[in-house]
Amino acid sequence: MRLAFVNINKGDAANMGIVSLITCIQKEKIPIEIKTFDVNIHQPLSEKIIEYKPDIVAISSMTYFYNSAIGLAKKIKDKLNCIILIGGSHISTLPTSLDPIFDYGVIGEGEITIVEFLKNKDKKTVDGLVYYSNNKLIMTNPRKPIEDLDTIPHLNKSLIPKEYLKKHVLQDGTFGRKLPLVTARGCPFNCSFCSASVFWGQNVRYHSAEYVVEEIKDYVENYDVKYIHFWDDLFTINRPRLKKIAELLKKEGIKITASAEIRANLVDDEICEILKDIGVVSIGFGFESGNDRILKFLKNNVTVEDNKRAVKICKKYGFLINGSVIFASPTETLEEMKDTIKFLEYCIEQDCENLWTYVLTPLPGTKIWDIAKQRGKVSDTNMDWNKLSLHRIDDPLLLEPNIELKDFKKILLDARLKLRYFKWKKIKRDLKKNPLIIIKNTFKNPKLFYGLIFKKPIDEEYWQIKDEV
Repeated sequence: MRLAFVNINKGDAANMGIVSLITCIQKEKIPIEIKTFDVNIHQPLSEKIIEYKPDIVAISSMTYFYNSAIGLAKKIKDKLNCIILIGGSHISTLPTSLDPIFDYGVIGEGEITIVEFLKNKDKKTVDGLVYYSNNKLIMTNPRKPIEDLDTIPHLNKSLIPKEYLKKHVLQDGTFGRKLPLVTARGCPFNCSFCSASVFWGQNVRYHSAEYVVEEIKDYVENYDVKYIHFWDDLFTINRPRLKKIAELLKKEGIKITASAEIRANLVDDEICEILKDIGVVSIGFGFESGNDRILKFLKNNVTVEDNKRAVKICKKYGFLINGSVIFASPTETLEEMKDTIKFLEYCIEQDCENLWTYVLTPLPGTKIWDIAKQRGKVSDTNMDWNKLSLHRIDDPLLLEPNIELKDFKKILLDARLKLRYFKWKKIKRDLKKNPLIIIKNTFKNPKLFYGLIFKKPIDEEYWQIKDEV
């Protein structure tokens, strides 16, 4: 029997969820041949998969790429008589959107579900599935979250496609290999636009400090990884665990550079000192807005002053500061958007590393999704998922009707013009540290280089990937 895992999500990082699923299958010694396919690597994707002739195809998809997942499944079904599963954050947060082209949807964490699915002849007895029976949507018993994450076997990192192991210029300007690492699951906060707490749950579950350090050690010693991106929603929420990670790394003599995501109102001197001990050099924030009313709507208990204070503290410790802001929230006025531009100017004054601007995008399971449904902008079942894009500048779904599109676009483009400061700063530093590599990459992809400098709007087709499946 053959099983094909497919990553349909566009991006520059390996799908570590798929790596974890295959690792669990291998641990159980299930007699099955497995091969992975990735939209960022294999083209045309559908032809590559069809050539493999799998018995089962398991596709991982975020909401942004759900249309592409459906299109891919149709092409495969047209040529092969196989079972197709869809998993990932989209189907987990909106099971009722299961397209009939899929035989099953996997809801929630998939490590136990995929093993039971492969072992059981009667698939419909497996918890955590959604499927159709006589045109009726059926959901099996909910899959309970994995409480002890250390029961998940250490990742078999040889499964990571070699294309993601290439060395490149890192965020701190050095040259090396960067890979992600998830050390916890869940988020206790319920931000109105974010589906993380819906997918993982609000109860945060952690890998032990010992488990995390073993993963880091494996990365460093066996895969020559120099830079680790801690991919947790909130890496700093458990301070005692962070302290222990720092102590164990020091005891083992392991030195890394790393990046992590932090919530601004949780930043203080102690947390910065611990992060420095671990090797963190870059910190990411979801600043979201420069206006307190909008920020309260989006994140509830964070203020603009919290964001500014966090920036100052992190600058004191020498961290590279990255962040993102969102435009076109429900009820947001043009003046409130201008407050966000003022916040971008503050970040420039503080010499932050990089910021990104996004258009507010409804995601299933969130408060924003419910508002968009009430306004008739989205649907749980009859939906063009390509409408959901973080860069939908020409048709922002939740822009207030009394705001003219040209006025909104003027503000957003003004914000993006200010971000050139960060692009030039990075280019200058990278040229200083790795001039030959930067020049080589420029000749290899001059279009990308031009876009970095002049902040060319992202092509919507990049996200839709219609012709690549």
